[in-house]
Amino acid sequence: MNHHPKLTIMKQIFILITLLISTHFQSHCQDSLILKTPYKIRQNAFYVELAGETLFGLSMNYERFFSKKPGGLSARVGLGLGFVSDLETSESYFAIPLGLSYNLGFGSKTDFLELGANYSAIKGNEGGGTLQFLNPVVGWRHISPNGFHMRVTLMPVLFVEESYLLPWAGVSLGFSF
Repeated sequence: MNHHPKLTIMKQIFILITLLISTHFQSHCQDSLILKTPYKIRQNAFYVELAGETLFGLSMNYERFFSKKPGGLSARVGLGLGFVSDLETSESYFAIPLGLSYNLGFGSKTDFLELGANYSAIKGNEGGGTLQFLNPVVGWRHISPNGFHMRVTLMPVLFVEESYLLPWAGVSLGFSF
């Protein structure tokens, strides 16, 4: 039985997102048991993102929060690598994702609705041009009091030249400091 590689990857990403969200609810209960101390505002984050802005790749990202309160405006920059393969060819590529988001707190000081836009430039190793795209981002972000940082984002990617819309997602894990 032949499976389309993109569909297999999307299934794996969906399973990973489901597991991460269920893990969050378990850790949220543990966070409520922490002694009541002042919440430390962490304005910097470093995380690794699977899929997301690098499409079929992995990126390392630095993000800066501009507010002195939890949430607010943030900007990120990253470097990523990816690999695309089909039955006839395979190619690795280099990606530079950039993003600007506004994070709205909900429920607690640790959970946020992320709304923003990203730009990515992707350059293949086999020559050719650079693929560039802009896309909106809607996501959930968790920053625990101990600095654990997790994001799950939905980001439809519009390839203008091909008139093709790709529903896409990303999962990020890292730390805030």
